Amino acid sequence: MSSLLLPLSLLIAAYFGTILAEGRTIRGFGLPSGAEWLVLGVVLGPHALAVFDASTIREYQPFVVMGLGWTALAIGIDYGYVGERRITWRGYAFGLTLPTLAMAAVAAVVYWFAQHQLGLGVLEAATMALGLSLVSSETTRHAVRWVTERHGADGPLAKMLADIADTDDAPPLLGLAVLMALATEPTLNVEVPIALRLALPIALGAILGLTAAGLLAKSLAFGESWTVVIGMALLGIGMSNRLGSASLSVLFIAGAVLSMVSHRHNELRKMLAPTERPVTLPLLLLGGATLDLRGLSTSSLELLGVVVGIRIVVKLLSGWLLAIWLPGARRAASATGAALLASGTVTMSIGLYGYLRLSAPLGEWMLLTASLVTVVGEFMGPVALRRALTRAGEIEQPARKPHGTLESSEAKL
Repeated sequence: MSSLLLPLSLLIAAYFGTILAEGRTIRGFGLPSGAEWLVLGVVLGPHALAVFDASTIREYQPFVVMGLGWTALAIGIDYGYVGERRITWRGYAFGLTLPTLAMAAVAAVVYWFAQHQLGLGVLEAATMALGLSLVSSETTRHAVRWVTERHGADGPLAKMLADIADTDDAPPLLGLAVLMALATEPTLNVEVPIALRLALPIALGAILGLTAAGLLAKSLAFGESWTVVIGMALLGIGMSNRLGSASLSVLFIAGAVLSMVSHRHNELRKMLAPTERPVTLPLLLLGGATLDLRGLSTSSLELLGVVVGIRIVVKLLSGWLLAIWLPGARRAASATGAALLASGTVTMSIGLYGYLRLSAPLGEWMLLTASLVTVVGEFMGPVALRRALTRAGEIEQPARKPHGTLESSEAKL
């Protein structure tokens, strides 16, 4: 029975993702991070209600990798834009610096914890520190869009937070390439030096992006354009897996290069933007079903608490850094920092990809941390974002009616 229920559940999640992509849920239905689908996956998974069994979930792993790669490609093609607006240089500066600071802080603390509390060696501690830092830095674009569109927010702070949420995808996705180079081995008959393995994702992504741009240089029919993009995605996933590189990093770079050099970047962004959420929500459901919470020890809970605590501290400090340059953020610096806690697509994609491609316990740690960060960010991020934009005067408060005011009989009718 579960072999039929799992694909049906994934199709239902994709259907709701399509509604999200069309914007109908921005006005009140669905969470911006999709955390409800993650929790639903945990409930339906083999470690709770057992509606899905573990063997069925494993059968869908190749499709999961394809979905994760497609999500990274869509993010790469849209990179550098918020809607139709290009991101400012200041947005790039903050969007690249703040998540890097969060990654560095989490990596340092996890490295110390792994060596002194878990007794891991230098290499194991370093890869764990890097892996957990990758799922602790993102601010999801969907949370900012969810609040700004729902409440009509518009102003310098709203635009800056949207810029940060869009550009901060690059550090963790590029860092994933470093992690895969350190923690895996390519399935080749020749030995590949570590320096070459670090350069391979960049070179492969750039070659794929330039090739696709050349094929799309002429005006192609709608279906032919889809053929080129899908073919590039499948080729990138296959080659990166064979070379031991991170498929998400390769396709993100390929998408960014394609969008940068192709004169059809506006068309490509409009093509792929509606596909991200329909692909992401089934992956969240499957990721939740994959989680195994039964083996959590005291040290495991301590490590998860440390990661979440460091992430919260660094994001709050980021709000005060933004307040130095943005007058609107000075009125609610802590709320601005807490708004950056919202995470989603990139965090869960990296966590689930690490679970599929890396050996235990590192892959399990990454998925657990990504799931916890996503759920905690859902509770704190959107609420703090709304508070920050309200105090900055970028969300209009509804006018209160004076007591004793009577409506006219025509208005009542």
